[in-house]
Amino acid sequence: MACAAQGRRVLALALTIATLSCGAPESRNDDVRPERGRYLRLPAGDSLSVMPLKYSALDDGSPPSLTLEYIAPDGRLDSASAFAMADRIWPVFAPYVEASKVHRAVLVRKVRDTTSFAHVPIQTSRSFGIAIVRRASEPWQYEATGKPLSTSILPDSVASLTDGTGSPISAASFGTTISATIASMQKLMGP
Repeated sequence: MACAAQGRRVLALALTIATLSCGAPESRNDDVRPERGRYLRLPAGDSLSVMPLKYSALDDGSPPSLTLEYIAPDGRLDSASAFAMADRIWPVFAPYVEASKVHRAVLVRKVRDTTSFAHVPIQTSRSFGIAIVRRASEPWQYEATGKPLSTSILPDSVASLTDGTGSPISAASFGTTISATIASMQKLMGP
């Protein structure tokens, strides 16, 4: 029973954060397809299709985390590609993680595959996640390898996350929204 209540809390919080931070979800499977206009703009001028940000806080004592899922632009799902893209994403995503006041972030690289069976298209997705942590006074680093990430964080004007309409979401406003939502959810759900 405790696991079910914990799962409902995480799901409710994730849905609330996704709705507040990125606009109302459309009625389709967001686990496979991002919503129109939801992108992470990178400094080189390119962008990645992304899903709504997910804040996860579990009752088991593990630290809360902020998760960004993106569609792999090259369709590859190997660890080298995932880490190379993580190095490019981090300076853009870090302000949102910092504003969320979490010490753990997860970057999930997704690849979509479409096959057919009896002329019916079937779409599946595969993913590869990379955890990034900050321990005490240490810099942000890959949890698996301990390799530090870039400390150069980009301002919203250079690179940003966009909502479902294509409008930029500033890290500061995201931080304010997520803090207020977390506080409301904690009051609602109780101890």
